[in-house]
Amino acid sequence: MTLKTIVFDMDETLIPDNAQGEIALLATARLLPNVEAVKVVDMVTNEAEKNFQDSSVYEICRSLGISYFECLWGSFHDQNSDLLKLADWVLEFRQRTWIKVLQDLSEDPKLALTLSETFCLERRSRHVPYEETIGVLNTLRKKYSLIMLTNGSPSLQREKIVGTGIGEFFDGIVISGEVGVGKPDPEMFLVVTNTVGASPDEVVMVGDSLPRDIAGAQKVGWRAVWVNRNKEILPAEYTPDLVLANLSTLPEALGGM
Repeated sequence: MTLKTIVFDMDETLIPDNAQGEIALLATARLLPNVEAVKVVDMVTNEAEKNFQDSSVYEICRSLGISYFECLWGSFHDQNSDLLKLADWVLEFRQRTWIKVLQDLSEDPKLALTLSETFCLERRSRHVPYEETIGVLNTLRKKYSLIMLTNGSPSLQREKIVGTGIGEFFDGIVISGEVGVGKPDPEMFLVVTNTVGASPDEVVMVGDSLPRDIAGAQKVGWRAVWVNRNKEILPAEYTPDLVLANLSTLPEALGGM
């Protein structure tokens, strides 16, 4: 069958979410001039991850694909009842994380609110796509229907979409927080095929996550392109139809699928 629909993951496929978060955290850490910024970053990420995994919201976040890093800055003003709980929880989570780090550094715990708010502002000022993203999307939309399929909070993911300017290229956007489940649950992928009216062999998934994007897509009969920006070794249990170092060669590569 002729390829008709290209489905993209967003974070780490179209935009460098993790890297921008780390840069924003480094900028925030410089408010503590007596401490090495890299040390602060390591301590915050470790403490945040621990608090996140021990929390009452961990399971819903894991199922929808919301990370602890996102909980350090996202607003989570969503209609989903579980995510409404998250909006209240993140305020306490951020304070607890920053206070513990400051105490361990023998710094004033009263700085926690300032650091937390500064990090939110720093992260929100850094919504950027990968260098090749806009050009590739502009080329592909002339030939294919483009759909975004992303895990996360609707409010947070749409903030990234608006901030990076990539939304205009897509015919549809599906976010796990609106569906109620996240990739690799087959329901996420079936929402796309039911919406666009495409058969599985007319669709290809492009993403960076082997379990969520690649295996999830192949389970419902789609072909899958693994974007391996970090040059990871491909585990034997995964068999993407195509592997790319970035999106630059995707338009040409799709012609051969």
